[in-house]
Amino acid sequence: MTGGVDKPRQIPLDLPWPRHDRASREDFTVSDSNAEAVQFLAASQKWPDGRLALVGPEGCGKTHLALIWAQENGAVFVEDGADPRALAAKGCVVFEDCDRRVTTEESEFALFHLLNILREEGGRILMTARTPPARWPVKLRDLVSRLSSVTVAAINSPDDELLERLVIKLFADRDVAIKATLATYIATRIDRSSAAIEAAVAALDARSIELRQPVSQKMAREMFGW
Repeated sequence: MTGGVDKPRQIPLDLPWPRHDRASREDFTVSDSNAEAVQFLAASQKWPDGRLALVGPEGCGKTHLALIWAQENGAVFVEDGADPRALAAKGCVVFEDCDRRVTTEESEFALFHLLNILREEGGRILMTARTPPARWPVKLRDLVSRLSSVTVAAINSPDDELLERLVIKLFADRDVAIKATLATYIATRIDRSSAAIEAAVAALDARSIELRQPVSQKMAREMFGW
């Protein structure tokens, strides 16, 4: 082994968020960017017609919140090709990525029937998407009408405070204590998403163990080219 610093390596920041075995309220960080959405989910018995659309950009925490809600309410997730009546029989349903999955005549009819059955039977459905229902590429007029009245809970892009707290928390989960200045350094340079933060923390922790050195700004700069 020769001396000197290893050549920086590109680290892919594409790990899933959250990991399904960690989807708990304790693992979710609340800030101004998501507090309203959290309140909506906590009061799902009051959703008009039992429907809510959870909307926000990639990596903002929609899946994490959907998993929490599903666990707390015994909800089932919609899989492609699932029967609407069988889903509705569960009482609570989560339909993720609606803006990307409800794009065919078949999927539109399936969602339309699912909404109707849940309403008739007093069930609830949480739909997630990057955009509000009014902007989904839906052509079925009756479904457009149903979606136009769905309550929307928006999650904004993570703010600096949330990202910094997330960096500190994810390192703490690995029993690594870091200074606030390092959390700020990472949070202000990385892609503003939970997935990117988790991947960076995992990569830095692995590098720290490999080199037997504490995580530092120098290490982060060398790894990610900041």
